[in-house]
Amino acid sequence: MDELAGEISKEWKILGRRLKVKDAVLYAIHKQEDQVHEKAYTMLQEWKQAQGKKANFLVLCNALCDPLVNRRDLAEEFCCVCHSQEHLQGIFIQCEVYIRK
Repeated sequence: MDELAGEISKEWKILGRRLKVKDAVLYAIHKQEDQVHEKAYTMLQEWKQAQGKKANFLVLCNALCDPLVNRRDLAEEFCCVCHSQEHLQGIFIQCEVYIRK
């Protein structure tokens, strides 16, 4: 999360809205934290806490790829996702979302 927060920078608030973090929470984070990195990190923590199990990497990937956020590069780096089925040695496999360490 910390590395992702460092990369989000100016998109942190837009990403927060795409993750359904309430505007009041985003405003409080904006006032509470001075550094953009800390704003992004706190927003991601709030998202995880508020959404629980619904705060998964598929949701994060979709938010990062949203046209308003437009950070597919971060989705590819932090959320490894295959959106389609691939044929591999005669077997169709469905890729799953997983954390990239």
